[in-house]
Amino acid sequence: MASLSQIAGQYTFLLFGLDNLANSTFWVTVVGVIWIVVMTWICYIGIELSAKTQWFLLGAEIVTLALFAVFALYKVY
Repeated sequence: MASLSQIAGQYTFLLFGLDNLANSTFWVTVVGVIWIVVMTWICYIGIELSAKTQWFLLGAEIVTLALFAVFALYKVY
C-alpha cells in the first residue's frame, strides 16, 4: 500500500500540472499519506461505500480504456 500511495501522490500532482511538487519527496509522501487516510476512512465507514467506490473506479478505468482504444484506432486509420 505504501508504494502505491507514493505513485498516487506523484500522479495527483501531475494531474493538476504541479510538476515541481511531483518531484518533491516530502510533498509526495504527504499526499500519499492523505490517500491512505482517505482509503482507510472509506473502509472504516463500511463495506457498502467501499464496494460503490470500487464500482466507480472500475467504471472510470473502463471509460478511459475505451477512449484510448477509440483514439488509437482513429489514428491508425
